[in-house]
Amino acid sequence: NATAARETAAAKVSQAEASLRQARNVLGYAELVAPYDGVITAVNSDVGKVVSAGDVIVTLARPDVREAVVDVPDYLADELKAYPSFDVVLAGEPSIRATATVRQVAPASDAVTRTRRVRLALQDPPDGFRLGSTIAVSATRKVAPYIAVPVSALAGPADKPSVWIVDPSKDTVALRAVKLVSS
Repeated sequence: NATAARETAAAKVSQAEASLRQARNVLGYAELVAPYDGVITAVNSDVGKVVSAGDVIVTLARPDVREAVVDVPDYLADELKAYPSFDVVLAGEPSIRATATVRQVAPASDAVTRTRRVRLALQDPPDGFRLGSTIAVSATRKVAPYIAVPVSALAGPADKPSVWIVDPSKDTVALRAVKLVSS
């Protein structure tokens, strides 16, 4: 009887230890641990809600990495990679500026606004750029000069288009051949 009682007690201890390991494992899923220090910018779940693996619970911003986030029309999003850099200005304080490069362009546009989210990595931003600051972004790039004219301004045969040029300093008019980019 004593041997049977000891074996029963040992089995109960093993069962209790297994239950403890399982409870610790389940507790590990209930505890959120951030991979770095940061600021929570969004909470996407409520207390007590059952969530699945991979669900986004909170959004965490890294204070050491600053970026500008803008939404651009869908038709412009693919062209942004042609720009080497962007000028980012703090709204309300135009003297605070930084340069930025494209870090990420959202692969799909928002169904409601038809815009795509673009993330710009700021290079050495001044302290004025804080989380949630309102900004203005602009960019310039070199473009070959051109003049847009209506199709009705074209003269001459279709294979050699020309336009009339007026030179007010000489009081003359001359026909000049042009290269069509599109019509």
